[in-house]
Amino acid sequence: MIYDLQGKEILVHQVTSDKGTIRLSQLFAGLYHVLYNTSDGFKHIRIFVEN
Repeated sequence: MIYDLQGKEILVHQVTSDKGTIRLSQLFAGLYHVLYNTSDGFKHIRIFVEN
């Protein structure tokens, strides 16, 4: 699960592939938090997206 600063889940969509699961959440305008869950653990990536 991915939560914002108020503890609310802000999952917008989930993508599943043969290598694991990718969850993409928008923390706030322009900033996304990507959680890539693999069989050997998970990695957190934060990216900025401009419209």
